[in-house]
Amino acid sequence: MGHIMKSLLFLIFTLHLASAANHSLQFLLTGITPRINFPDFTAVTQLDGLQIGYYDSNSNEIRKVDWIKNTVNEEPWNIITEDARRYQEAFDLSIARVTRSFNHTEGIHTWQWTIG
Repeated sequence: MGHIMKSLLFLIFTLHLASAANHSLQFLLTGITPRINFPDFTAVTQLDGLQIGYYDSNSNEIRKVDWIKNTVNEEPWNIITEDARRYQEAFDLSIARVTRSFNHTEGIHTWQWTIG
């Protein structure tokens, strides 16, 4: 969790914003099983409630919205992409363990996290 906080702080301080006001950075993570016609794992990055990035298990990369593509260097996004991949791996392991523990291996299961 410390690595994600470093990523959050790094991203916040590298954004070139015109205002000195407080801002919020949030990650919304969702994992879905079984393998349906939807990505198994998604992560949405929001700044002040506006989506600035999207990651899913099909592409394995962060897609940034147009207005932020030219405002930050790539290093924070590389860190966030690696964090999203780690959370995806954690989801795969956790959901398998939980569904086996509760003898609930059939059907659709959703796991969501909010960070920030």
